[in-house]
Amino acid sequence: MTDPLKPAAVACKDGTRFAVEALDGRLVVTTPFTDPLRETAGLDRFEAARQWRAGVLRHDGVPIDVVRGYIRAHGGYEAAGAEALEALKAAGQGGGEAAPERPFREARPTPRLPPGSRPGVTVCTLPDACACS
Repeated sequence: MTDPLKPAAVACKDGTRFAVEALDGRLVVTTPFTDPLRETAGLDRFEAARQWRAGVLRHDGVPIDVVRGYIRAHGGYEAAGAEALEALKAAGQGGGEAAPERPFREARPTPRLPPGSRPGVTVCTLPDACACS
């Protein structure tokens, strides 16, 4: 006997389960962290920068074609909860464009300056010219 599906869950024929939600008109897919087929289906491009739970990865703004490819990679569709079906049907009917990919900037460390210092300003004291004679 298998566990009942949660409302946002999708079960594939190979036993893999993942969640699909519609937030602000975009599909959000939550998959197991250890799933090697995420990359082959193209989900890795939509991985969220911040992950809220350990063991799962959240993907924001995923196009419906990528979700279909992920399901096919796992042997096909077996069952889905009511919320997941509603989100997938709405995304399939919309035919809208995928969310644009976010520009990822290279993270830079924040400079650590002592209190009262001014970045980019160098103060030096020159020797007195009269002291040398």
